[in-house]
Amino acid sequence: MIQLDGIWVTVVSQQEKIKPNKRQRQRKKRAGQKMVVLVALGFWADGRREILDWQMARSEDPQEWELLVQRLWERGCRPERGLQLVVRDGSGGLGEALALVYGSTLLEQRCIFHKVQNVATRCRSELRGKEKRDLRKQLMEQAAVV
Repeated sequence: MIQLDGIWVTVVSQQEKIKPNKRQRQRKKRAGQKMVVLVALGFWADGRREILDWQMARSEDPQEWELLVQRLWERGCRPERGLQLVVRDGSGGLGEALALVYGSTLLEQRCIFHKVQNVATRCRSELRGKEKRDLRKQLMEQAAVV
């Protein structure tokens, strides 16, 4: 089984320009750029797991994912060689890349963590505010019963 996901990070670099910091010390100016680390994590039946491949990318577009997925294919991560399942988030770019490289030969499963995270985010935004306090309390009481 392979789990694929993108982890967003800020890559900080120093520039040659000098500017004073909060304490008025002279420091090189820094700049940050958002990048995503595309990661393929392999799981074996005996419980072992390891990072199979990764790459830095500017986005989670299909073209970026395709490079990683194609390398996995070339290294032998295929259904006929034992690959049973790919677990992924709902990223459309990853889905397109998997369909392009593997076609319909591969089982895909949506990651439960991402499903729960999406539901929690939606609930927090929809239940915000004083006017929804009673509804929040009622839902929390119902959740405690379950």
